[in-house]
Amino acid sequence: MGHCSIEPTNKREFGVSVYAYLREQYGEKDHYSVPEIEKAVRSLGYPEAWECWALVAFMLPANAGEYFRSREIPMDVLSMKRAFIREMTEGERDTLRLSRQRIPDNDLTPAPLTQMNLVNLIAFYAGYRIGVGLMMEMLGE
Repeated sequence: MGHCSIEPTNKREFGVSVYAYLREQYGEKDHYSVPEIEKAVRSLGYPEAWECWALVAFMLPANAGEYFRSREIPMDVLSMKRAFIREMTEGERDTLRLSRQRIPDNDLTPAPLTQMNLVNLIAFYAGYRIGVGLMMEMLGE
């Protein structure tokens, strides 16, 4: 594995493509294994030095921390995960264009997803899944 000192130039694009590959190859999961993540990064042609970002993004933070500690690679996993989540979800509020109008209590029709393109939907979902995993880890569940 590379030194992990090089960040992806566009974490959002990187995260979306790695997540799409993982989901297509291994199904939808809360977290993925080291070999699955490393294979995704290599198969997509990304630099080996970016693997650490994918590992932090798609593994449980505790597992990622242990993985790097066992290889004596100093890594602030939680800070990296937060940075990755921020990049993945940046602009989502603008994309969703939430209405400020009051919705009648009896209107349970879901809002159409036509305002979101597929890439933003995948990025939003991936960011949500990463965020839920991070929150669960911080809560110790």
